[in-house]
Amino acid sequence: MDILNYDKITHSIASHLTTAMYVMRGIRWSQTDVTPGTEERDRLIEGVAINFTYDHLTGDSLKIKGIYIPHRSDHFDTSALNDELEDILTEAPNITIGDLNLKMTTLNQTRDEGAGILVRDLCSSDVCTIHHTGLPSRPNSAGYGILDAAIFSHDAQAFDNITCRQITPVGSDHMPWLLDLSIVVDREKTLVRNIRAITNSDEIRRQYQQTLWDKTTHLPKEITTDTECEEYILQLEKACTETLDEYAPLHENNRRDQLPEEINKLIEERNRAKSVAWRLRFNQNRTTEQNRIYNSLKRQVQQALVEYSSEIWTRIINDPQNNRAQMWRIQRNLKAPVQRLPHIESCNSEKETIDALVDAAIVTEAEINNEDKSTEKTTPFQPLDPTSIDEIKLALRRFKNKKAPGPDKIKADALKLGGNPFIIRYKVIADYLLLTGYYPKRWKIGECIFLHKAGKNYRDAKSYRPITLLNIMGKLHERLLLSRLRQTADRLQPPFQHGFTKNRGTGTQILRTGKFITDALEAKESVAMVLTDLSKAFDSINHEGLAKKLQTADIPNNIIQVIENYLSGRKIYGRFRTTNGDEKPVPHGVPQGSILGPVIFNLYVHDVWDHRDHIRGLKLSQYADDLCILNRSADPNSATHRAGWAAETIIDYYHRWGLKCNVDKTECAMFTHKRKYRRTIRIKDEVIEYKNSIKYLGVHLDKTMTMGKQTDYVVQKVRKARGALAPIIGWHAKTDITVKLAVIQACLLPILDYGVVQLLSRYSKSNLLKIERQYRIALKTSGQFPRRLETSLLWDMLDWDPWHLRAQDLNEDMLRRLREMHIEDLETPGDAYLGYGQHNPLLTNTRLGDIDYVPRKDRSRLLSKRTTAPRPHKL
Repeated sequence: MDILNYDKITHSIASHLTTAMYVMRGIRWSQTDVTPGTEERDRLIEGVAINFTYDHLTGDSLKIKGIYIPHRSDHFDTSALNDELEDILTEAPNITIGDLNLKMTTLNQTRDEGAGILVRDLCSSDVCTIHHTGLPSRPNSAGYGILDAAIFSHDAQAFDNITCRQITPVGSDHMPWLLDLSIVVDREKTLVRNIRAITNSDEIRRQYQQTLWDKTTHLPKEITTDTECEEYILQLEKACTETLDEYAPLHENNRRDQLPEEINKLIEERNRAKSVAWRLRFNQNRTTEQNRIYNSLKRQVQQALVEYSSEIWTRIINDPQNNRAQMWRIQRNLKAPVQRLPHIESCNSEKETIDALVDAAIVTEAEINNEDKSTEKTTPFQPLDPTSIDEIKLALRRFKNKKAPGPDKIKADALKLGGNPFIIRYKVIADYLLLTGYYPKRWKIGECIFLHKAGKNYRDAKSYRPITLLNIMGKLHERLLLSRLRQTADRLQPPFQHGFTKNRGTGTQILRTGKFITDALEAKESVAMVLTDLSKAFDSINHEGLAKKLQTADIPNNIIQVIENYLSGRKIYGRFRTTNGDEKPVPHGVPQGSILGPVIFNLYVHDVWDHRDHIRGLKLSQYADDLCILNRSADPNSATHRAGWAAETIIDYYHRWGLKCNVDKTECAMFTHKRKYRRTIRIKDEVIEYKNSIKYLGVHLDKTMTMGKQTDYVVQKVRKARGALAPIIGWHAKTDITVKLAVIQACLLPILDYGVVQLLSRYSKSNLLKIERQYRIALKTSGQFPRRLETSLLWDMLDWDPWHLRAQDLNEDMLRRLREMHIEDLETPGDAYLGYGQHNPLLTNTRLGDIDYVPRKDRSRLLSKRTTAPRPHKL
């Protein structure tokens, strides 16, 4: 169970361990081992523990453990259990609380026995002190005294004003109770700015810009040295921050502050009525009148919140700017898990955990041979093209307002509101940087946050993806540099690389790969696919090797020096909420989260095939660091041999340039209609079995391209999204029907379309109906229509087209645009793509709209979608 504004802490390897702890948001904590140096799988005592520093000035910290000691009838080794308990209690200082099952005369038991003897001896030696309510935890169970208690060990015994009291039960076999301590805890506060106050008023916006101009009038009109540049940036950041503090000061984020005043007053009245009703209930003096008042106010608050929520959603929908993007972001946030620090061994504080994550993210071993390193260092720098105010305005306009800020804590919307006063001052910095190629040290410091990789070990620091948050002014300069590097990048980038490229993306790469496999299957040939796996590809770029590659490709020296200055001398530090780690140097790689990072990576691997003649005959599909090797042959075994040969060559290329390719994580698949072929492929002495289905760029491709696995995957994904959006589009949601339908269009349709529009010709009628059924369920649920409502009637009532007609229109529009862009291998769909499938969108006589929806009552068989009688079975 999750509780609002509380962090849930639980991590147990054994399935039977279910103890959890809830900590209020704002308290700095880190999870630690219940027993020092002992993992959950090796323990007999179930539990969870946290360590938090409640006074950051003195460094005073405390460990709190929630445990369950099994009853002696559970057939545990008593001696081993006592040893574990002694280790738990003697660790200083800590508070151990939970269902202890101690047999002690102090706890109203008949005698001291088992673990109770150990606790009695520790208490008599002043090692620990036991606290309890004085009442049995299970009063209805004969023979039981006090079961739930708290034990304070060592320095924790010095806490005063400790009180224990039972509360009204809420559905448990144990009577719940509260332990009150007098501890002053330093809580972190989430501070935000109300930028909307500046945005919504033209007068305040003009005042904001005038104040920013006045605060920067002392800045020089020209920069001549690197030191002056660093000072200029510092002063401009300071002026922006001070102006923001004046017009949009930082304040603690309180959700109730965002509500109208009348709703807040209604909530206060409800809370007062609730307090009175529960106090009377606890004293066994319930009154119907008080309950009636509380329930009435509760319903009024719910109705007011529903109306306010509907008003907010209507405002988002009617917003002409970026309303669909806002809905998609909200849906993503609803599904995203709460970010929390992992439980990493040997880390006993937040700062230690953050530093461990940073150490795991930094690649220190990405060395290459000396002959592959750059030696050119003395060529004079040729200035890049100067910028203009219009170019800065356009680059600034492309930033998203809600992106997380970097170390300067300034968001893009604050710079946009600065208008010409900010742009004029910033142009002085940009002109100097483009003239000299210098990149400021202040912009080379990144703030890292960490996202857990799904399915990875939660306690392993390598299971987290580092995202570097950079200063917004530095990212603005990156956009100016990108426009000057784009021509060079486009010239070097191979045609099979579709990652971070204009008019290219996952959709074009999926279509290109699917078409190649379809053509082979139509020609009764087989295709061997190998997906390479690079470990920390963006973090392993060797800077000297990159310069050597660019020199070999005859890139202008000023471009090379700009990239070298951009990458050298970088530092990062980790952050979790308001706790920062130590700054650490980054010897290799590009910052993940930067604008130039993906382009630089594409430049680093641009020559993956140029000097390997025997790879040219194969098909390569690459999106960023995901490389797919495809080999087509009439003989499946020949396709396997050639694909393995090419994979080994590419892996050698990666290792030469400091990139680590995990052969054991390489995935392979064979696409064929043939039954007899070799089921394994050998790569670098590693035998890898072919998979029946392989996931490429989020799309599951099965061996005959029937797309059945992808259909099931889309259905499962849509169900999860519907569950996450249930408070908005569910049956019981009070949101207006117009809002519900708009949310479905913005949040569910992208999931339904992806992978289907690109490979629509490979989907059968039954698979399309499976996917569209989820769309119909969402519409019926949001509109509170009967589940058995006829589908044709549903489209008529909503005045919408079925989803499969939308998929067809998107597919046709995509192919039309592809012909105009002249992408390699996609200028013409090809005969196989045109000829496959009963419902091919490119064949005029098989329009997808011919699908007949047969009501259940008119079907000859309840589970069949046949419109005609099935063929008779052969005897």
